[in-house]
Amino acid sequence: MLSNVAVAQPLAEESLILSTECGRFQLVLGRIKLDCFHYKKVRLHQATAAPSEDEEFLFVTANHGTPSLHYVRHLGQSKVTIDTTQNDCIRIEAKHQLPADRTETLLIQQQASGPIEITHEIGEQSRQIQTASFWHLIAEEPELFETAVAPLLSLMFDRYRMDEFSDAIDQRLRAQAARSPEITKASVEQAVGQLADPNRRQRLAAQRQLASAGVGILPLLNQIDSKRLDAEQRQLIGKLKQRLTIDRHDTPDRVAAWLATDRGYWLRVSQDWTPQQRGDAHRYLVATCGRGLDVDPSAVAVRAPIAGH
Repeated sequence: MLSNVAVAQPLAEESLILSTECGRFQLVLGRIKLDCFHYKKVRLHQATAAPSEDEEFLFVTANHGTPSLHYVRHLGQSKVTIDTTQNDCIRIEAKHQLPADRTETLLIQQQASGPIEITHEIGEQSRQIQTASFWHLIAEEPELFETAVAPLLSLMFDRYRMDEFSDAIDQRLRAQAARSPEITKASVEQAVGQLADPNRRQRLAAQRQLASAGVGILPLLNQIDSKRLDAEQRQLIGKLKQRLTIDRHDTPDRVAAWLATDRGYWLRVSQDWTPQQRGDAHRYLVATCGRGLDVDPSAVAVRAPIAGH
C-alpha cells in the first residue's frame, strides 16, 4: 500500500483559476468539465516576493468557441499542472519532492468518455486506479481522495465541499432504499425493446418513458449490450444519453438520482450502514437492478413484511 500523497496540501489563498474566474470548472455527473460559455482568454503570471515560494501561471485560450486551459503552480517542493484540451478532457499532475531524492507523483487523466485513470507513484512504486467518476472515487478510495485528490480539486472549484456533498448523497440514498424504486432494469429493457417496434406510436411512447426516467436510467442503459440492438435503437439511446448528460452542474439530488440505479456504488457506500438500512438497500437493488447486496439473510428479513410498500 502506498503512503499518503503529500503533493498538494490545501492552499492558504485561492488559485488564479478561482480568483480571476477566467476559466470555470464544474462537476457534471462526477466528471470535470470546463465551462464553454464563461471564460476569458488570458495569460497571467503571479509570484510572491523573491525568493519565490509560490508561483502561478494561467493561460486560457479558445479554438472555434471551445476553451482550453493550462495552469501551473509551484509551491515549495510541490508542483501542480492542470491541462484541458477540450472542455471534458482533463489532465492533472501533482509532484512533490521527498527526502532521499525520491519523487511522489499523482496523475489524473480524464478523457471525453471511459473511466477516469489515476496513477500514484512513490519512488519506484506505482499504483493505478480506474473509477467512473469522482463521486465513485470518494466511495472507493476515501483516504486517497481526502489526502491527495480533494486538495487538487480545491484549485478548480469553489462551490463544492466534497465531503459534505458526499454525505448529502449518502443520506438521500439511504432514504431512497426505504421506498419503492421508480426505475427498474426490467422496465428499461422493455422500453428499449419497444424502440424497435414496427408501430410508431409504441416507439414514441418508449422514447417518452425513457426520457422521463431522468439521469437514474443511465447506469441501466450502460448495462445493455449494444450489439443486440439495431441501428435505430442505438441512435435513439445515444441521443438520450447525450441529453441526460448535458452540462448541468452536480447537486446532491441530481447525483443521488443518477446513482440510485448504480449497484456498484451502493455496494461501497452501504458498508457502513446499519443492518436494517442494508436490508432495505438489498431489496431496493433486487427490484431495481435484478441483484441485491451480499447481506446476512436475517438482516434482509428485518423489514421483509413491508417489502411491497
